[in-house]
Amino acid sequence: MGAVTAGRVDTGSGLPGPSVRDVSSRAGRVPMSQADLSAIMRAARMMVRECVPSRLHPKILRAAASVSGATRLTLLLNLPAIEAAGRTPERVRESLPHRIPTVLFVGARIGLPVRVRRGSTVSVAGTVAEWVLRNRRVVRIDGPDHPVPEIAARLGRNPDAPESALCVPLAQDGQVLGVLCAGHHLAGSLSPRHGSRLMGLAPMIATSLVNAQRFAMLAGQSVSDPLTGLFNRGGFDQRLREELERSVRSHVSGALIMLDLDHFKQVNDTYGHLTGDAVIRLIATKAIKGQTRSYDVPCRVGGDEFAVILPHTSLADALTVADRIRRAVMNAPTDAVGVPVGLVGASLGVAVFPAGGLTADDLVARADQAMYCAKHLGRNRIQVAGAV
Repeated sequence: MGAVTAGRVDTGSGLPGPSVRDVSSRAGRVPMSQADLSAIMRAARMMVRECVPSRLHPKILRAAASVSGATRLTLLLNLPAIEAAGRTPERVRESLPHRIPTVLFVGARIGLPVRVRRGSTVSVAGTVAEWVLRNRRVVRIDGPDHPVPEIAARLGRNPDAPESALCVPLAQDGQVLGVLCAGHHLAGSLSPRHGSRLMGLAPMIATSLVNAQRFAMLAGQSVSDPLTGLFNRGGFDQRLREELERSVRSHVSGALIMLDLDHFKQVNDTYGHLTGDAVIRLIATKAIKGQTRSYDVPCRVGGDEFAVILPHTSLADALTVADRIRRAVMNAPTDAVGVPVGLVGASLGVAVFPAGGLTADDLVARADQAMYCAKHLGRNRIQVAGAV
């Protein structure tokens, strides 16, 4: 159903409240029987205890399929709204402006063309999903026509529209968190009763999305260094194990850089520990995170010791990144916090993975040995593990 492209949003606060009704039928919501309520509760139990977003999203679709019988489902998510809901108190969320995104994230999919990939983004401009977002109402589709002219026009522009479909907004506290699109290849398969079931399940889906976001934020705080915002030692250990296992499975090389600042003790002794903290924060932001790629994993593993995990990286590329970091540390604008530029340098050790029988501890030990060799050879340089 819905599709999504790049990141502009329209803002508008004069939209109707989050009323939800089926605009395809004069009868509106079909009264639910005890069997309907039981089906919704069984579906809810499939997802409400899952706190990890990547595992929750497929469970949401399986729950939706169980109450509707849909064979084509997509979970389209408004990630900025979900992230905001996860960190904003409920009493504040209702006063926030209702923003209509033009791009949504594909959280999960079942039975859709390969080009609609989980984890990708799609443009919803001009689609039925956009209409659902804007109006916060359920739409039921039965065949190529629709009694609402604007919806009919949007259907005409979508050659992949299923014969029977339901588009349900996922909202909480006035904010639309996404759209659940459920379809079937046979006309008439998704009835108003199925729509009522999905509408009954939708608030539980929205709550599960927000709860999972809060869990993810708390989990992130537990592995983040409060001074720099980089991964801490616990986060580093976890991510390194994951990347090493992934590298072994996929037979794709990666690299690890261990980095220790040169002459940093002199900064603390001369300018004080508060200034030392400012230098650490500046170097972490400008010289380390600022010189790595979006998929690299920079970490602070000790006082003035850092690490960078480089997935899908050859030794030559790792040395390029390491030299960018080395130069950036030397040229970091530490004069902004009262420390001369160039006083602090960096010694770096580089190790490549996978290697036969190499564990995460082995890899760290090899990169560490190379780093200390760089210090012994004169500091402000890069050494490769195995060349020491």
